[in-house]
Amino acid sequence: AKPKRTAKPKRTAKPKRTAKKRQDAPLTGGKSATIDTMETLMLAGWNRDNKPVAWLPSAINTCRQEKNRLVCFSDDQTRDTATNTIKFKTRTIISGFAGAFNVSYRNLVIDAVSKESVADDPAAAFDEAEEEKGYTVKTGWGKEHKLECQIKDSNTVNCTKNKTHAMVITSSRQMAGGK
Repeated sequence: AKPKRTAKPKRTAKPKRTAKKRQDAPLTGGKSATIDTMETLMLAGWNRDNKPVAWLPSAINTCRQEKNRLVCFSDDQTRDTATNTIKFKTRTIISGFAGAFNVSYRNLVIDAVSKESVADDPAAAFDEAEEEKGYTVKTGWGKEHKLECQIKDSNTVNCTKNKTHAMVITSSRQMAGGK
């Protein structure tokens, strides 16, 4: 008597996966494009006019990935106006990585000191000086700014702020495989 043969389970052919080189991956559409765009943004220190920007990953902020978006918080920054020195931080949310991506940021004013506050009570001098000009710098969250951006290459991002102001942001680091 012949031994019974047991049928081997049929194997179905699965498509072979081929590794793509990072620089060959497109920056538009799909999950891999999202990952590539996020990596490109996170690995470069972004600048405008040779100064780090607070609303993209740069030398002056810390960013982390939260699901399919990046959230960044800047270090303390100062800005001088004609009448004040303003201390603030920036909070940014970067999302929508299919092709172009969106940046939404707001500044948190921590303190505003009048340049004219030479009186005994700097707060009083600040209030009087600003009231004369018809405005005061208030602490707290400022208005939201929105940008639509596109990665041109690993060292350049083109953005349009509030649908009107075009700008070019560059990387402070030469990326591996970059041009």
